[in-house]
Amino acid sequence: MYILVVKHLADVSIMLEWFIGWIASNAFLHRKFLEYFCAWEFVWQFEKEGSISIEDLKTEVFGKHWQDETWHEVLLLIAGMIDAKFVGEIINHLMVQDGEDKKFINLFLAAKCLAEVRNRSVIVSVANKLFGKVKDLTKYDLWYYYTYDKAEETKLVQEVRIQAVVTIAAIWKDNRDALHYLKDLITADNKNYVRCAAIEA
Repeated sequence: MYILVVKHLADVSIMLEWFIGWIASNAFLHRKFLEYFCAWEFVWQFEKEGSISIEDLKTEVFGKHWQDETWHEVLLLIAGMIDAKFVGEIINHLMVQDGEDKKFINLFLAAKCLAEVRNRSVIVSVANKLFGKVKDLTKYDLWYYYTYDKAEETKLVQEVRIQAVVTIAAIWKDNRDALHYLKDLITADNKNYVRCAAIEA
């Protein structure tokens, strides 16, 4: 009996040793863990150590990485961890970036950052300004003349407009002005794809 118990414990011990070794070598392979710990490190340096300032966060972290969608989850996690007034400054920074070449990803990222803010009342003016900019994108068009049969230009304009409608519906879903605006798009916009996007949103 004792020999069986000892043998069983030895087998369990070998399995635990293997499992601990596996965890040690593969613990941070999962992307979500990496993103979380990366964001937490920036927040720690910003809030606890004071080794980076809000200017550093705006220019060196958000400013350098807003164009890279693989960084967006890290940036959103940071926005969710820091005080709302700082997120407001970051959103303002993102709004002044020239994102037209990147399909206005700066404004859509700014809207997602706003969604991470628990107390939007602290940054109402920033939120309203951002709402205006995203609302303008529902009417986005290229500055030069193109015909509707130009597939690339037409697709770009459609993508930006639809993304703007979807963003308004998702980020400002509790805002009466946003809901009225979406209703107006449904009934009055001259583009069928915008009306459909507003209905589906």
